[in-house]
Amino acid sequence: MGADYDVLIFQKVYWEAMMKNFEGIKILDLCDPDWLEGRDVFKFVSMADAVVTSSQRLALHIRKLANVPTVCIPDRVNLNEHTQKHGKHFGRAKNAVWFGYSGNFKYALSCLHHLVAKNVALVGVSDREIKIPTEDEGLDFSFIKFSYPKIHGIVGYADFAILPDPSQHDFRGYFKSNNKVLTAWALGVPVVRAPEDLERFMSGEEREKERQLRLAEIKEKWDVEYSVQEYKDLIQLIGRGESHLIETKFDDRLKTRGII
Repeated sequence: MGADYDVLIFQKVYWEAMMKNFEGIKILDLCDPDWLEGRDVFKFVSMADAVVTSSQRLALHIRKLANVPTVCIPDRVNLNEHTQKHGKHFGRAKNAVWFGYSGNFKYALSCLHHLVAKNVALVGVSDREIKIPTEDEGLDFSFIKFSYPKIHGIVGYADFAILPDPSQHDFRGYFKSNNKVLTAWALGVPVVRAPEDLERFMSGEEREKERQLRLAEIKEKWDVEYSVQEYKDLIQLIGRGESHLIETKFDDRLKTRGII
């Protein structure tokens, strides 16, 4: 604080005085639809030179409501941190993992009875303890308190991760990024997004195919170094007075990489 910056990125930070008084480039980085929690998001959007979101759906929604260049720089992973990878998959699946904020466990509830039927144990990793519904008490379930040093080893040990697509569940879920999916993939762990995935990933052969496919995809599309370069490009476009080109250039880049 108090240093001389050329650019400030406000990442889920709503600091009105700084946003008003700072004379350099101002970027508002949104990874969630914070207006659903009562934040006056669009007041801050109007003061920014550009808005960055974690998902294209969130970017498109903000574009409808504000006249500020808004682009998606998707969540990605630092490959150097994802070292506790699962080895080659084989045999019938025996254990699964779910991880995330406890309030988001609701998205996984529809999968629990499938795990019971398949006799697959579940480890839940979260900020606070998770309660299993009465009808799913037959599930072999254990809870681990989240901590960043531990999470990669826990996820990397599982046969697959249970991370159902939240976009069909509620309005907030519609805007969520795929960051947890990317974490699992980067650790060599297949991800169950729908019931048919669970059936397929009971097979070790199918899980191994998925492991190899997704590790290659992570390197091709989801290395955080791509995001570093995209932020640099965004700042340069603003600095050169080419803000009118931002949305087209970034959308084209996401299309070229097969992200949208």
